[in-house]
Order: sequence, then C-alpha cells, then structure tokens
Amino acid sequence: MKDSNFSKVIESMVSKPTTPDSILNKTVRFSISLTNLQNRRLEILVNKLKVSKQEFIQGVIEAAMKDVEESLRLVDGGFENQLGQRVSEYRGDYVSEIIESLGISEEEWWELLEDNR
Repeated sequence: MKDSNFSKVIESMVSKPTTPDSILNKTVRFSISLTNLQNRRLEILVNKLKVSKQEFIQGVIEAAMKDVEESLRLVDGGFENQLGQRVSEYRGDYVSEIIESLGISEEEWWELLEDNR
C-alpha cells in the first residue's frame, strides 16, 4: 500500500517545499477574528467588488505592507519604470531578514526575482 493514491496525496500534503520558487510561492493559512460589524462591512465590500474575501484581504494586506515598508524605510527609492509602474527595491538588511526567514540562499533570492520580472 506504500504506493497507493492515498499515501501519495498525504505525502504531498505533508512534504515541505524544496525549490526556492516553491518556498516563495507556498501559501500559508492563518486565521483572524473580526467583530460582527467588521465582517458585515467586509461582506458588503467584497460583494460590491465581486471578489472573494480571500482575494480582497490578500490585496489589502499587500498594499498595507508596502505602505508600512515605505514608512519604515525598508525599501529604497521608489521610481516609475518604462511602463509607468511604481517600482521599489528592498533595502539590503531587510532582504537579508526575508531570505533568512524563507530559508533560501541570497543567490536563489536574486534568481527568483529575475525569473519573476
């Protein structure tokens, strides 16, 4: 039974990502508690925008983290590229913290960034 479909599924669920790309793109679940009022407001907003709660919250968190990173000066510059998109670069010490928390090498980090451009 070692090669059963069930054991393969379980193995895929418990195995840790091994490539830098899979580590970077692995989703992580966590829970939050909202008041009933906050939840109702959230439901109204996502219905108006026709998106899921998850999609909305992910976007809000990403935007808020970028604002906090800028206010803490964890990013350098902030300029517009040729497409008119705002581009910022993480400061070296912040990059080091991110890389260390992900458990990948600095070389792998820069390769991932290059691959995702």
